[in-house]
Amino acid sequence: MSGYQNSFRNCAWPQLVFYWPFKSEIDLNDLVQEFLTHGAAAALPVVVQKQQPLEFWRWRPHMRLARGLWNIPVPTERDVVEPTALLVPLLGFDAAGYRLGYGGGYYDRTLATMKPKAQTMASVTSEGVSKPSIRSRTTFPSTQL
Repeated sequence: MSGYQNSFRNCAWPQLVFYWPFKSEIDLNDLVQEFLTHGAAAALPVVVQKQQPLEFWRWRPHMRLARGLWNIPVPTERDVVEPTALLVPLLGFDAAGYRLGYGGGYYDRTLATMKPKAQTMASVTSEGVSKPSIRSRTTFPSTQL
């Protein structure tokens, strides 16, 4: 499979949360399809209320999607799941573990409040690695990444 499978080694075949790529984010849909062929289930993040943690709604290939916040596709059916693993996008991060994304702190807020904690892996292009301080009022430390 890939290095991602090794990253999720403690999860067996997890309830995997992934993201629908937005702007310059890395597209991991082929990787998610590979996980699905090995028995994983998948979910997408959904903004239910602004400036609150995300919910994760079950996703299946070819299911109907609607436009969510920023026109990012989300499942039309609310079927909330508890993830065991997350693939999280980011634009960059600094030496203290603060991540920068597009969305106003949704992932940071969610990761900080998740119980139980899910195994988390971030995807970033080489341009985003180790940026100088990127903190803002919506950026929280990501100790899970």
